[in-house]
Amino acid sequence: MTISITDDEWDELVPESFDTSALLRAVDAVDVLREDLNDSEDGGPPQLRTDLLKLHQLAMAVFNEGSRSK
Repeated sequence: MTISITDDEWDELVPESFDTSALLRAVDAVDVLREDLNDSEDGGPPQLRTDLLKLHQLAMAVFNEGSRSK
């Protein structure tokens, strides 16, 4: 699946405005509530935690490795 963004949205991806720390704080919050949120029979982390980390990984990949070809 390819998602496109506008030129203005792309131009906003600068270090000063690109902050994924809220995603990492959400992961920390899930860790605090891990026992209550656990949706895994084997005691593994909740899916929400995994999804938040994946979102952070994707965001960092866009910022660190992304390019915009026209």
